[in-house]
Amino acid sequence: MGSQDAFKPHTQYCPYCGAKIVREDNFCVECRRTFVDPPVNQTPHGIQPREYTASQNPWVSAILSVFGIGLGQFYNGDAIKGLGFVALTIAAYFVLPQFIHINPWIVIVVIWIIAIADAYRTAHRVDLLLQPRKKRSVFFGVEILMLVLLVVAVSLPVLSPHLTAHSLTVAASIMPDIQNPVLPRPDYDTALSYAPNDTEIMIEKANYLIANGRYDEAETWLNHTILTAPNDTTPVIMTGDFMYARGKYQTSIEYYDNALSMTPKNAQIWIKKGDAYLALSIIEMQQMREQYRSLTSNTPGYSVSASPSSLDAFKSTGSYRSAVKSYNEAIKIDPKTSVEISGRILASTQALIENYEGILKDIGSENVTSNLTKGV
Repeated sequence: MGSQDAFKPHTQYCPYCGAKIVREDNFCVECRRTFVDPPVNQTPHGIQPREYTASQNPWVSAILSVFGIGLGQFYNGDAIKGLGFVALTIAAYFVLPQFIHINPWIVIVVIWIIAIADAYRTAHRVDLLLQPRKKRSVFFGVEILMLVLLVVAVSLPVLSPHLTAHSLTVAASIMPDIQNPVLPRPDYDTALSYAPNDTEIMIEKANYLIANGRYDEAETWLNHTILTAPNDTTPVIMTGDFMYARGKYQTSIEYYDNALSMTPKNAQIWIKKGDAYLALSIIEMQQMREQYRSLTSNTPGYSVSASPSSLDAFKSTGSYRSAVKSYNEAIKIDPKTSVEISGRILASTQALIENYEGILKDIGSENVTSNLTKGV
């Protein structure tokens, strides 16, 4: 056993840095020094033995800096220097234009080039043993993650345009509408550039225009949406609701009829149509009362807007009957709507009776008015 141990090679160390010798010639790959005397079998006094570590490749650091400002510094272990380059870049883009009229990208490119050169120079000095090698900074992994997310965000429009479009609409919905209502609109337009036939995004844009009082644009956009999705009842119903809210009851009825031609068994559309007819009947009765009032008025200079032969006392009742017919259709489809509809009819009937009473009062038929009230 003793003779066999004598032939076993002993661990040898560099006499300068104490690193293990991994080659047979008199050269240390750790400190890059050549020595004449053979390597010692024991670590020189005062030098801690070290394992061999790979050299710092300056080109790797430089290429990393090309992909991200400060990334090469984080790779070299210079966290403070890397954060400094990142901070300078942010300041050049957001702060510098507030004081100097200059394209911020010119300054950013200069900072970027300096960061690349610094990353290469630092790694080269480490490679030449002119400065110690540092551990990789934790910010290196953070920036790598951010770059990966950026690549995903850039490639998302190609991989999933609809997801990109809806992400943009979410961004538009959380932007301040009151202080700067113009800001969210470009996001809707950009979203529609990725998904031009997405009805949901079109409706969201229409709602935005309505909420900001841009009614003419909203009406034009809703009609465009209907043409883009002719088989979708959602924009048709929404346009009908929009016209109803603006007091264009006859136009809203036309849109509801269009929606019912596609889905005739939708009770809610029948109710909306009935509401429009009901509102129309009240408006027509009020107009008729004004016409009667102008005919019976003795006020000097009061203009007569219609002749007795042109007045149709039963015009409003025709709209009222159409409303009741629409409500009956809704009840046939969904009997549960009868309670809701009854409340609508009672309220409108009271308004019609008040208008009839006003007409009779204007023409002097007090007895007829009292009898009508007693009959009700």
